[in-house]
Amino acid sequence: DIIASGILAAIKQVHVAVPVVVRLEGTNAEQGRALLNNTGLNLYAADDLGGDWSVLEGDEYKTGRDNPEAKFFSYKPTHLLLTGLAWDHFDMYPTEESYYEAFQKLARQITKDGLLVACADAKNLARVLPEAQTKIITYGKNSSADYVHKNILMDENGLRFTIINKADEYQIYSPLLGEYMAENICAAFAMAKEIGLAPEKIIFAIANFFGRLSSNPYWIRE
Repeated sequence: DIIASGILAAIKQVHVAVPVVVRLEGTNAEQGRALLNNTGLNLYAADDLGGDWSVLEGDEYKTGRDNPEAKFFSYKPTHLLLTGLAWDHFDMYPTEESYYEAFQKLARQITKDGLLVACADAKNLARVLPEAQTKIITYGKNSSADYVHKNILMDENGLRFTIINKADEYQIYSPLLGEYMAENICAAFAMAKEIGLAPEKIIFAIANFFGRLSSNPYWIRE
């Protein structure tokens, strides 16, 4: 397959250190997947990963020259994680209001049987969350959040902290550095637990995630 061969050549040329996931479609897709799976490289055909979920980073910038709409309007998300908002991309959003309107529209697109996870500490999300017609779960330092992270300890080995959800407490270890990562991890924990992943599996995955440059990713499987 020409596309699969091109991808392989590019990866070898630039010495990619991160896992690469490729989704192929078309007449020769099966041939391309077979080629990718037999390279010995840290390369995965998307159809071979299993599971029912795809995770994308939302992008509010325009889709292209001929399509001024935000990229995330091309997705059809059932679940959304909002960490916070700050007016950006002034060439596309000339006013702060126009910037927030894009996220309000995104919140309205989440299906009623979906989920919106939002940071309780980001006060500006109050301008977006009322637009959602789905279940909302919050996380953060705020004691009123559904998932609260606290007791953060950090040394050269990483982070240790506690996540509290209702009457349950979870002890978290991560090899990542930076107290801000506790907030990000709490967000991921909340989303993963709410969609049904077992807490012990989430905790294990967090402890074995060394950042996006990790060459040995841990896949959570049910």
